[in-house]
Amino acid sequence: MSATTALLRFDRDHPVWTGELFVLAGESPEDLDLLARRGLVEEREGVWSLTQEGTTGFRAEAAECFLDAAPGPFPEDCRQSLRRTRWQLLLDRAFRGRWGLKEFQPGAVLPFWPGLSPEERHRCGTEGVRWLFEEHPAVRALRDRPLAIPSSREEAEAFRAPWDLPWGRLSLDLLLLFRYDFHCYQDQLPLPTDEGGFANTDRLLCRFVGADTTLEDLAAHLGEVHLFLLHQRRLLLPRLFDRDAQEQDAVTWWVGCCEEEGQARELAARWTPLGAQLAAPSLPLDLWLVSREVLEGVKEPEESFWDLFSRGGHRLFCPA
Repeated sequence: MSATTALLRFDRDHPVWTGELFVLAGESPEDLDLLARRGLVEEREGVWSLTQEGTTGFRAEAAECFLDAAPGPFPEDCRQSLRRTRWQLLLDRAFRGRWGLKEFQPGAVLPFWPGLSPEERHRCGTEGVRWLFEEHPAVRALRDRPLAIPSSREEAEAFRAPWDLPWGRLSLDLLLLFRYDFHCYQDQLPLPTDEGGFANTDRLLCRFVGADTTLEDLAAHLGEVHLFLLHQRRLLLPRLFDRDAQEQDAVTWWVGCCEEEGQARELAARWTPLGAQLAAPSLPLDLWLVSREVLEGVKEPEESFWDLFSRGGHRLFCPA
């Protein structure tokens, strides 16, 4: 790999690297030393990031290569950024996805409406989770809305405006948009309300979970997932979120990402009995757990993420 390629690794989504992650990405750690000698990157406690000169150099190289990429500033949470990069690299190498394009977005933040508070979204009890948001008037209005795609963003806003409700933000550790058979959809004109580029894709919504993740934590997060999917399915992309332009299924999976396989098994035992309840507001929706240990153990990539998860993941729920 060239020093230019190495420099362009330090983009906004991947602002910091370690030597180990650089090797995992297929780069040479020697290129880090070369970039450092040129004053483009610097190392702090084993973590590499761009210098001010490197930021300038990144912009120049990106323009030279006609790339729409921005240099990454040093993140507030360096450890979290490195962890997200590791998961992206591991998931990317774990399945081939022939004839498709993998688009990873570490730390994705997805807007949704209505942005109801946790108290308005759910309540946890001895019998599991009750989804309170389903009774909210704005949610009922979304569900009752005719399944027609707005002709403009203004038309979508006209539906939301009378409610005077805030927007919400769904925070993910990793979003994967898999653009399967992308060549078949190249002539499709973008829809005005598809700002996230979700049409004609499969989606994996990935969130870090661990042994200390409670049912309350999970429900608070999944409540945001449900409202995000409702907004996409009923207002922004009716009929085209779960079915693509060629009438094929477009799937959405929520994936809980554990560091250790033991944690994944423990959480699967705890949450699988509640799987149907957890997924109920947003069918079709798969709920899965997978561990970093399993992904690191993949020697030969699977053909698809379906194969990968069926062999190494833990299914909490899958629609019949």
